Amino acid sequence: LEQGAAIKFWGGIPGTTQPAGIWLDQFFTLSKKYNLSNEEYAYTQMVLAQTLSDAFMECWKAKYIYWTKRPDMELKTIETAMPNPPFPSYVSGHSVISFAAATVLAKFFPEDGENYLRNAEEAKNSRLWAGIHFPHDNEEGKKLGIKVGEFVAKKLEVKAIR
Repeated sequence: LEQGAAIKFWGGIPGTTQPAGIWLDQFFTLSKKYNLSNEEYAYTQMVLAQTLSDAFMECWKAKYIYWTKRPDMELKTIETAMPNPPFPSYVSGHSVISFAAATVLAKFFPEDGENYLRNAEEAKNSRLWAGIHFPHDNEEGKKLGIKVGEFVAKKLEVKAIR
């Protein structure tokens, strides 16, 4: 997507699908492609939902430990493409959630792994393009998201379904 469309798609502002919902929707679409059994679908959805939940908890823990300002709070000349969310900037929630989801989904569906990681990168970048995150918010969020995804995949011994 081009930058404006990506900002809107990944927005997460009131009245839009939130990032966790976007990732669950992506999984739903993929599940049709692979014609998953009910058991495969239910298990993968459960793991993805738990991963998203764990990612949110780790992200918000960091946000409220560091309490960082958003870019336009530091540099008054920055114009944002959307309102600032009402919580600290560091680390980017979109980055954490998206890379955690992409990491787990890539373990289940290696053939589509690169696509998931591309989508996570776009979600991460959309926050920078919108002017509501600093680059380090996004990069550290990406690292944290990957670690959460890898932890869940290892703990649950996630293996490729297809």
